[in-house]
Amino acid sequence: MHTSKKLEKIMTKQLHTIGHRDFFNKKFFFVFSSNIIRYCNYKCSYCWDGYNSKDKMDYIPWKVLSKVQQKIVDHCKTHDIKTLDLLYSGGEPLWHPEILEIIKGAGTYDLDAHISVTTNLSRKLDFLKELVDIVKQHDIDFTISTTLHKEFVNTDKKFNDYIDKLKFLKESNISVSVNLVMTKEMFWEQAKQSEVIRQIGIPIVLKHIRDNNDTMVDDLYDDDMIRYMKEAHVDQHKPSIIWIDEDGNKHELVDQLRTVVHNIRNYYKFYCNSGYTSVSMDFDGTMFRGYACYNVHKLGNAYNDDWNLLQDAEVCGYNGNCLPTDIVSIKSKDKIYNNVLKRFGSKNK
Repeated sequence: MHTSKKLEKIMTKQLHTIGHRDFFNKKFFFVFSSNIIRYCNYKCSYCWDGYNSKDKMDYIPWKVLSKVQQKIVDHCKTHDIKTLDLLYSGGEPLWHPEILEIIKGAGTYDLDAHISVTTNLSRKLDFLKELVDIVKQHDIDFTISTTLHKEFVNTDKKFNDYIDKLKFLKESNISVSVNLVMTKEMFWEQAKQSEVIRQIGIPIVLKHIRDNNDTMVDDLYDDDMIRYMKEAHVDQHKPSIIWIDEDGNKHELVDQLRTVVHNIRNYYKFYCNSGYTSVSMDFDGTMFRGYACYNVHKLGNAYNDDWNLLQDAEVCGYNGNCLPTDIVSIKSKDKIYNNVLKRFGSKNK
């Protein structure tokens, strides 16, 4: 795959600092991203190798996950980090046999904890009602990021059922958004679906098909498709990513995916706080700083409890393209991480 020449490019050499806007608004938080189950009831043609299984027992037990999260909570308290974002994906996380227990667990931490689940929303409405009841009972800050896969939601009835679930979540005051992976063969049909979703007031993000490293925009789209993906529904979203150029000018991107579109992806030798204010866990319990640098910056394994978080930002040793998932953590050319905070933000007081 090749990045389309039609897309705007921002050369990494112009970049000084990049990260989630909340860091620049003086809100220091920790992000834990976890692939809690490999099993998925779908098998999308564009899904990455190793990210789906038909084995329902291929999951991280709550006993292991809870121990990981407690270590993260202790780290946050040590470093005066007040907010913890728990991001659960897979596979299909809502098929995790202990998912309701996992969600309840967030309500036990003495932090401002937020849970986000990425799901294909294929579970029945009755299950979603049970899930919402638990969220309400335990007063949990909860978000659903749902994916719409037309390869499986391929009839009017299935699409209407999907819409009914979205409406239920919205009416239940659950924050919900839709990610739609756009395929060339069904592109304009999917575009029509996205307009229906927009009309009911649900934020939607149109995603390019990317390679297994989540870093390259597939070149299969024509110019009209690329233009539509860049412009459609952008007005629904408050820009979440800020980057600072070498002259100190501030720029905004709608979301992490735009770092791919605009070619801001290589942070080799930048100071990075992945592993310090964020960490990820893979299906087999491997703990690592970031998805792209998986083989460079492994921290240990959750099952062995032999991993530790970093105590400050460290220089990136991965000379490759970073994944959008990892952009939430600040990357900067500043030699001392505190200089970044003094210049563009600060810790919670």
